[in-house]
Amino acid sequence: MIGYLQSAKQGLQSWWRQNPWMHIYLFPLLFFIITAIFALSLHFEFPYMDHWDLVRIYERMEDGSLKWADLFELHGSHWHTSAYVVLLAIAKITGLNHDWEIVASLGFAFVGFIGLFRIIQRSTELLDAGNVFPWLLGVSALIWWSLDQSANWLWGWQVAVFINTAGAIWSINFLTQRHLTALATIGAGISATIAILAFGTGLALLPIGLAILLVRWSAKEFKLNKTLLCFFGWVVFSGAVVWIYLGMPNGDPMTMDVENKVTGLEAVILHLTFITNYIASPVVRFASNLTIPLLVIIGVGLTLIARKTPIKAETIFPLLPFLAFIIYALGAASLTSFGRAAELGPDQAFVSRYISFGNFLWLGLVGLFFLTTKGLSQVTFPRHILPTLFALFVTLKIGNCVNVGNNYFEHKLERSESLRVIVTTAPQVDEDALSYFAAEHQNIDNEIAFLKGHNMSLFRKQNIGAPLH
Repeated sequence: MIGYLQSAKQGLQSWWRQNPWMHIYLFPLLFFIITAIFALSLHFEFPYMDHWDLVRIYERMEDGSLKWADLFELHGSHWHTSAYVVLLAIAKITGLNHDWEIVASLGFAFVGFIGLFRIIQRSTELLDAGNVFPWLLGVSALIWWSLDQSANWLWGWQVAVFINTAGAIWSINFLTQRHLTALATIGAGISATIAILAFGTGLALLPIGLAILLVRWSAKEFKLNKTLLCFFGWVVFSGAVVWIYLGMPNGDPMTMDVENKVTGLEAVILHLTFITNYIASPVVRFASNLTIPLLVIIGVGLTLIARKTPIKAETIFPLLPFLAFIIYALGAASLTSFGRAAELGPDQAFVSRYISFGNFLWLGLVGLFFLTTKGLSQVTFPRHILPTLFALFVTLKIGNCVNVGNNYFEHKLERSESLRVIVTTAPQVDEDALSYFAAEHQNIDNEIAFLKGHNMSLFRKQNIGAPLH
């Protein structure tokens, strides 16, 4: 028996050495598979909260009263145009089969991960840091596919989030190409537009693009006329987007109708607290009392890297995407704070829906960690410090995923009976059963009757004899 085990071990080791691609793709593939199984098994099988707005839009599409301009109306200070197009197509083709909404979310997330892969590959090549590529890709995959984003993975409406994050990644990828061209700038603009038309946080890409182009301009890496073309093209693009956005009803997150709106120092403290909670949530949502200590530790780690790790001017460019990720997270946190903090308080920042955006900060920090230290080969201070910080991050991230994922597993079990009641009683409305899927202020009687009458969403399963799961 022992000999058999030793032979199997040797065979596995030999296979591992002969297939080096496994070193790179094993963990990203594993994290994707786990998330896909989780999302497809536990997702909402019925419209949930804001998702009922899509049912109303679909009704208008069916009766011919929907206009293209209607898809550009703001929803809570967000454009959801690109998400509407995807969701309406799925509803039309599948009868609002929510499985396919989740597939779409996973698909857009996968597109975003491809862009992230290209960024990591390019940066490690430019810094001659190939030894850290598998590690950086694996940890980035852990962050990108993390289950602490469960509210987004399980809710078909939130395909908008993954369209946004994919657009953000690709916009940054295009702007940080080795050789910037007008075509790459146009690609960045299109990606940013798609992101903005999915979720308002995409507006943060506008100043990020300007900053990246300014850095590349100052580096004098290409001819002045090409720089001016790209830079001023982005200025015009940004100005047009902001002008259109502010001209829309409810186009300014600062003007939300909130009673007793805070001002002065109190407002500053409120927003700083909200932003801090927002960016810490991807790691300490399950233990929010660790927020401040965690940020202090991060600050110490970044200070050590900045002061003790040799960073030359020519190495700044490969780090640009990761600095942009950090700024995007901070921009998303700031925009969300302006729109939600005064109304809902700073603890609102801990909702798991925001983790997909807060993750960008951690993608940036992990990238800086690996690229500036090159696997600790260039560190001039005690080497145990950074690995300890890194191990702490991974442990907290996994804890976050287990905590949030378990909550939604329990929620799945609780709402199963509600789904059975809805199927049995519809189009009559059972208020207790619907409490899992709609807020108290939402009147969805007509929408339930529409879905029942058109055999859509949950009711389509009755026609094909599929059991509720």
